Amino acid sequence: MASRPDVRQRHREQREATRVRILEAARELLEERAWSDLTVGLITQRTGLTRSAFYKHFGDRASVLRALLEELSVELEAVPDPWQSGDDNPAELLRGAVRGLVHTFAEHGRLLRAIADEATQDAEFAGLYAELGARLSAGVAARIAADVEAGRSSVKDPVEVGAAMVWMNERYLMMRFGRRPLADPERCSSALEEVWIRTVYGASA
Repeated sequence: MASRPDVRQRHREQREATRVRILEAARELLEERAWSDLTVGLITQRTGLTRSAFYKHFGDRASVLRALLEELSVELEAVPDPWQSGDDNPAELLRGAVRGLVHTFAEHGRLLRAIADEATQDAEFAGLYAELGARLSAGVAARIAADVEAGRSSVKDPVEVGAAMVWMNERYLMMRFGRRPLADPERCSSALEEVWIRTVYGASA
């Protein structure tokens, strides 16, 4: 006899709840220890799940990190949206995007450190991380190119400047928020705002 729809729905909800527990446990553990020290055993201990229950949802610890990267990618790509799509006062919109990026690193920097570390060991992970950087860089380049066309910016090579800014951000913010003790977000925001505004819109913006 086929299971009733409400029973199937309840099972789906239970599976999703277990998956979320595993991801949250991994996030918590990365606040306490390096990625190299995080094991499946620690995750199951934190969640109270058996190993067999864990492996019903994830093949290994790297697949947990991959799922966390997918979630965080959505958040990171949303940060510059107001600047990239807005026309009124673009310099102020850029300042807001920079502050949002710093906030994201302050909140998730330890996870981002784990992702970056795994990318040095796993070619597939390195590709996913590079693709995220490429998407972010393309968005920045498109916005700068639009500002150049509108006469608001004098950047000569929006594509290369966009890539340079994104990856310089990544290194700087990883250094400041990738491990504890964390830096002062306000001070980091001010520094990056100055670099971005001067680069894209000039010293007078």
